[in-house]
Amino acid sequence: MSLIRLADWPDSMIYTGMRLRFPAILPYEDWVEFMLVVIPDQENALLVATGYKAGRIPQVLPPDAGPTGAVSCKWLMENWTKWVFPSTPPEQVWVVPAADPPSAAQ
Repeated sequence: MSLIRLADWPDSMIYTGMRLRFPAILPYEDWVEFMLVVIPDQENALLVATGYKAGRIPQVLPPDAGPTGAVSCKWLMENWTKWVFPSTPPEQVWVVPAADPPSAAQ
């Protein structure tokens, strides 16, 4: 798995299941990952994927962030400190591509 800076991500969108890794402060650990998810109201949200806060949804994203299941990288770069995590600049955010599903044990 290779990480790519959000600013260098080759696609214009981040999709459901992809994670964003960045340095954090309390109440999170030194590094945290948020995963893009779609909640029951068909809204994009960020779910904490690591650490003691894993499983929580700290942010439901506005409709202008992107269509259901995707968020614009440009929107994330421009709105990171307002909508996602104010203490970390977007230049310090890494994209963790979605992993392939595991295969059944043989």
